[in-house]
Amino acid sequence: MQSYFQEYLDFASNKGKFQVGQSSFEILAKNPSQNISFNVPMIDFSTSNRGGKFQGEFTNIGQSYIVSASHMSTSSNTGK
Repeated sequence: MQSYFQEYLDFASNKGKFQVGQSSFEILAKNPSQNISFNVPMIDFSTSNRGGKFQGEFTNIGQSYIVSASHMSTSSNTGK
């Protein structure tokens, strides 16, 4: 059985088939007819925002573009 959770983690960590620069990769869905294929180089998620109110929310992918995966509304939600 495919581990969709592991694929999600690998994507965010640039591991497995999601290595930086890797082209032509596929993200598997539980329903194979919903798989998503990409024919572009995989971006590098290792660089992220290390300062400010919302640390780690944004990754610069070049020029003036960012990607985000915000799961916290404030930094007080970290439990620290």
